[in-house]
Amino acid sequence: MERASLIVAALASGLLAGQDMVAVDWTGQIYTLDSYRAALTPLGSGLFGQNAAATTPDGTVWSTHRTGASPNWVYDLTRVDPLAGTAAVMHSGIPDVRAMAPAGPRRLWCIVNGNPDVLYAADTSTGVFTRIGSTGARGIEGLATMGDTLFAWSVASGLLVIDPSTGRASDVNGSIGGGGGDTIQFLVARSDGSLIGGKSDLYRIDPDTGEYTLIGTLGTSVDLRGAEEWYGNAHAFGVGCSGQYGTVALVASGGLRPGGELIVSSSNHAASVPGLLVLGVRRDVFRGLPLPIDLDPLLHTVGCSLWVSIDALVAGTTSAIPPALLTFRLPVPASVGGADLHLQHAALEPVPGGLSFSNGVTVHFGF
Repeated sequence: MERASLIVAALASGLLAGQDMVAVDWTGQIYTLDSYRAALTPLGSGLFGQNAAATTPDGTVWSTHRTGASPNWVYDLTRVDPLAGTAAVMHSGIPDVRAMAPAGPRRLWCIVNGNPDVLYAADTSTGVFTRIGSTGARGIEGLATMGDTLFAWSVASGLLVIDPSTGRASDVNGSIGGGGGDTIQFLVARSDGSLIGGKSDLYRIDPDTGEYTLIGTLGTSVDLRGAEEWYGNAHAFGVGCSGQYGTVALVASGGLRPGGELIVSSSNHAASVPGLLVLGVRRDVFRGLPLPIDLDPLLHTVGCSLWVSIDALVAGTTSAIPPALLTFRLPVPASVGGADLHLQHAALEPVPGGLSFSNGVTVHFGF
């Protein structure tokens, strides 16, 4: 029975890893969303008029809700429970929020509908909304925090950058519009550096140019208004070079949230040789050099690259039977909820340069 329970738990972790976001629909439906394949799975029924979503650093997923009738609508700030698939009103009588994004502990950036729209900062503990300033733009329906940049999506103007100190918006690309209200109604920053948006279709948005590319169709009856990364997920990037038995391929799996176990394994190694797990906090730069770094001129390898910054190393040994695996099992501490980690393997084996290197993998830890 105990072994069966462990197998079921492992399968459940695998299913959650595919659904990297929680999303809310205008009709009140709550979904898990695979933003890489444009696949939705219903979780439960929240509250009608959900019109935005954002996750604060403690893992709380926030949304909105409206009741009443025009022109006397009443708007509420709600807390979404993705595990139960429900939503509950936390603060009533808030402004007409059309988009929100994380702003720090217990704080959200919010776009309030206007002519033009206005940026507010909301305190989720008290329900107090503080006006920052006019954006100077109209039709903003999506908001996302990516690093130090606050992006917004206007159904009229497309991708904008908002100054969080003044609220003022600037257009990323004046030649690309927003596609109207039926195209993109939410915006979210994914942990791999992509901006994702959509409504009944899902798009990848280039943060530098504002161009948007279709990922897939969610369904004609779907009316998504908000989404945020919440579940743990792992995605490979780059390519490995050859181990003794072929190209080294790295995968990460397991319970990718606090209390779980991260399993990192690569294939095609020589048997019983030393190996390393490289843990990096960045995948764009290492010691001032842009990643990936071509290792062949340095190490006399063939086709090998460094894909992640080297911030920590864990030593291990490949398995005893060839073609061997290099596997590490690491407990996931409570402090990493919502964080990203970038991984790569290296091993000493009889190949050019005496070293093999895997592709990279980015792990986003859920809450």
